[in-house]
Amino acid sequence: MTFDVDSALLWELAQDSAQEVAYEIQDTASQKVGELLQGLELLCTWPPKAASHLGSKDPSTQFPTLYALTSRHVEQVRYPDGIVQLERSLIAFVSSDAHMVKGYFSFLKRFSSTRDELQKQAQATQADIAGPSAKGLEIPDDYPAHVHQTLYEIVKKYSQCCCAVSGVLPSPLKRHDGWLRLKENFQTSDDDVVFDAVFSRTPQREPNDRIEWQHLQFHIARNQPRLRGVEFAPAAKAQYEGTIKSTSQFCELLRKRVCPVKICLKVRGDKLLQLRDPKGVDDDIAQEQNISLADVLERHDLCAKKRLLLAYILARSFWQFYNSDWMGNQWTTETVQFFRERDGEDDDDEHHNNVCLLEESPYVALSFQKYNSLLSAEYLATEYVVHRYPRVLALGTMLLEIGRRKRRKKTTPGHANDEVKTIEEKISNYLNDIRSTLRRKTWPELGLQEEVQQTYRVIVNNCSDPKLFDTGHTNPSAQDNDVLTIEERRAIFYKSVISPLKKLLEKLQWIDKSGNIQRQDGVEDSRIPAAFLNAEQASNASQPGFKARQWLLKIQNSPVTKDLCWGFVKNPSLERIRIADPDRKRRVREWKDYVVDESRTRVDEDGHGTHVLSLLMKVAPAANFYVVRVARDTQDLAHSTSNIAKAIMWAAGEQKVDIISMSFGFDEEAVIQGKPVISNAISDALRMRNQRILFFAAAANEGGNQPEMFPARHPQVISIRGTDDKGWLQRFNPPPGYAGFDCFMTLGQDVPGAGLSSRDGGFEVCKSGTSFSTPIAAGIAAMLLAVDSSCHAQDVEKDVDGNVRQLVLLVSGGVYETPSPPQVKHDCFGVLIRG
Repeated sequence: MTFDVDSALLWELAQDSAQEVAYEIQDTASQKVGELLQGLELLCTWPPKAASHLGSKDPSTQFPTLYALTSRHVEQVRYPDGIVQLERSLIAFVSSDAHMVKGYFSFLKRFSSTRDELQKQAQATQADIAGPSAKGLEIPDDYPAHVHQTLYEIVKKYSQCCCAVSGVLPSPLKRHDGWLRLKENFQTSDDDVVFDAVFSRTPQREPNDRIEWQHLQFHIARNQPRLRGVEFAPAAKAQYEGTIKSTSQFCELLRKRVCPVKICLKVRGDKLLQLRDPKGVDDDIAQEQNISLADVLERHDLCAKKRLLLAYILARSFWQFYNSDWMGNQWTTETVQFFRERDGEDDDDEHHNNVCLLEESPYVALSFQKYNSLLSAEYLATEYVVHRYPRVLALGTMLLEIGRRKRRKKTTPGHANDEVKTIEEKISNYLNDIRSTLRRKTWPELGLQEEVQQTYRVIVNNCSDPKLFDTGHTNPSAQDNDVLTIEERRAIFYKSVISPLKKLLEKLQWIDKSGNIQRQDGVEDSRIPAAFLNAEQASNASQPGFKARQWLLKIQNSPVTKDLCWGFVKNPSLERIRIADPDRKRRVREWKDYVVDESRTRVDEDGHGTHVLSLLMKVAPAANFYVVRVARDTQDLAHSTSNIAKAIMWAAGEQKVDIISMSFGFDEEAVIQGKPVISNAISDALRMRNQRILFFAAAANEGGNQPEMFPARHPQVISIRGTDDKGWLQRFNPPPGYAGFDCFMTLGQDVPGAGLSSRDGGFEVCKSGTSFSTPIAAGIAAMLLAVDSSCHAQDVEKDVDGNVRQLVLLVSGGVYETPSPPQVKHDCFGVLIRG
C-alpha cells in the first residue's frame, strides 16, 4: 500500500482550513478541505476514539496521521508497525457496517464531484431555458388578462377619497392608501379569482401619522360574463349584503370598524357587491406605517429559508402581474412593503419592538401615479440601453439584494441619487451591479448547500441576461424578424426564473408540488420562527412505539439505575443531580411560571412539556427537577425570548441546577433592544456557576432543509439529534457539520411519554423529534454525573466547548457497560459508540 500525496499542498490546504474554521466561515472551499481532511484522518485511525485534539487549530495536531504521511520525516509513520496499524484501520473500516461504509463514500463523493456536477447542472439549466421554441414552453394554471384589468379599473374608480379631513373639501387627487398582498399562488373561490388588499380607513394627513387599515378581498370572475344586466336569483341575492355604486359608499365601507376581518367584495360590472359573510384575516397587521423591503433586509437578519421563500413569492407574483397595469410602477426593494403583526397593544411603545414582522407577506402599492415610467416599461427600444427589459432587470436586482446577508445601502433602483442619472445610466448601473456581484464566489450569502447557491446564481443571472427574450436565444434557427409575443416572453421568464426556483424549493420541501409554502402543523410563522421540536404528531404505530418503550425500559432496569436508586433509598440525604426543564409528582422540587406571573398552579395547555418532563423522569430517576413554563404553546413561544432568558437565570442562579434541557428552537436568535438576551443568559449562567452547568438543546426537525436551530447551535450548548431504537439517524435531523467536533444523538423516534389527561385520557402517546431525544440525552448525562465522582459537574473545567463535550464523548464511549447504551454517533460517519 503506497500513498502519493503532495505534502506541501496538503499542508497549505490544512493551514487554510484551520484559519477558515477559526473564523466560522460557512461553506467555503477551505472549510470543505478541512471537512475532507478530517474525514480522511478518521479513516486512518478507525475505529475512532475520543479526540484529544479538540479545539486545536494546529493541522499537525488536528490531522496527526495525514501530517505524518506527508511529513519529510516519513520514518515516523512508514516504519512497518505504522503501516500495519494503518492497514488494520482501513480493514476495520471496510469490514464494518455496509450502511456506514456507503455513507462515508457518499461523503467523499461530495468533494470529488460537487464542482463538476454543479457546473453541469448550470449548463443543463441554461440549455433547457434556451429550448427549441418559446411557444412550446409549458406554464402553470393561469387566469385571463381581463382579471387584472378589472381589478385595476375597479380600484382606480372607488379608491378616490371623498372623506372630509379637518374641514378640507375632498380632493379628486386624494386616495385611500391601498396595498395588494403578493402570494406564492393566486387564490380562487368557486369560479372567482380573489385578491387580498388593505386600505387606509382615512386618508393620511402627515407622513408619520398612525394609520388604521381595513382588510378587503376582491372577487373577480375568471370567465367574463356574456350577458349584462341579468338579475340574480333569490338564492344568490341572499349572500350579498348590499351594492356599492359610488366612491362615497366605498369610503363609508372603509371607515367601518369591524375588527380584523376581510370584507369580501364581488366585482360585477362597474359595481361592488358586498358579501354578507366576512372572512378571517391571515395577517392581523399593526395599525402603523408599513416597512420597505430595503429596510427589512438592512435591519432584520432573515434566515436563508425566509429569503428564498420571499424570492419565490416576489418572482411568482412578478410573473403573474407581468403584463398588467400594476407593473406601471417599478418593483424595487423600496416599493415592496411589509407590515408588522398586531399584538393587541399597538398603543404601548414598550411592546413595539416585540411585534413580529410578517416576512412572508409582501405588498405592492395599489397606485395609479406613474414614476420612472421608462424603468417600469416591459420593453425599451431606445438607443444605448444594455438591457431592454427593465422590469426583469429590476426583479433581478431585488433577488440580488435578497441574496446578500447584509444589504449594501443605496444600491437599489429608485434611490434619490438615481434622479440625476439618465435612464440608460441607471440600467447600466443595475446590470453592472448584478454582474460584479455574480463574479464574487461568496454570493449568495445563504449559508446553504452549494447546489442551492449555484441554482440561485443561475436564476439571478437569467434576469440580468439582455438576450433572455431574443428569438435567437430561444430558437437558434429563428429569423431576425421573428418577434415573441408578451405571453411567449412570460413563458420564457417562467421557465428561466420561476421554474428552477420552484424545483429548488420543492427539493428542499419548503413548498409543495402546487407551489404552496409548506408550514409546520400548528406553527405560525413570525419574525423569529420558533418551534417545540416534535417532528410529527402522536403516532399510533404500535411496533415502533413498542421498540422505543423497550429501549427506555433497558435504561430504567439497568444495574446503574438500580444501584443509584437504591443508594438514595438507603441514604435520602444524598444530593441529587438537579435538572431544569424550561418547557414545562414528587421529584418536581420547584415550579416557575413566566406565562402567568406568580402562579403556583402547575398547568400544561399544550402537552409538549408534559411529554418531555415524563421522559426526563423515566431516564433520570436519581435526579430532582425544576420546571419552568415559558410559553403556552408553539405560537406563544415565538414571543417568549425574555421568558427563556429569565428561566435560565432562575434555574442556574436561585436553584443551582446542574443541567438545563431545552426542547425548542428558533431559526435565528431574537434580539431585544439590540441584545441577544438568551445568549447573554447562557454566558451569565456559566460565569455565575464557574462553568459548572450543562446545557442541552434540540437540534432541528426540518431534515436537510435547515441547519441547527438556536440555542442548539450556541457554542456552549450540546446539540442533540434523534435516532430510532437501533441508533440510526432519522430523516428529521438537520445535516451534520462534518467539520464539527462531535454529533450527539439518542432515541427520538416514536418515543412514548405522558399525554394530557384532558386530551389523551392520561395515556401515553408516542411522538418523534429532537424535542424528545433532548430530555433523554439530558437524563443520561444526569445519571452519568451522579454515578461516578470523576464525572460530577463540579469537576468540569472552564473550557465548555472543549472539555464538556469531551466529557460527554468519554462517558458515552465505554465507561459503563449497561444494557441500555446511549445511542451516540461520532462525527456522523455511522460510528455507534456504546456506553
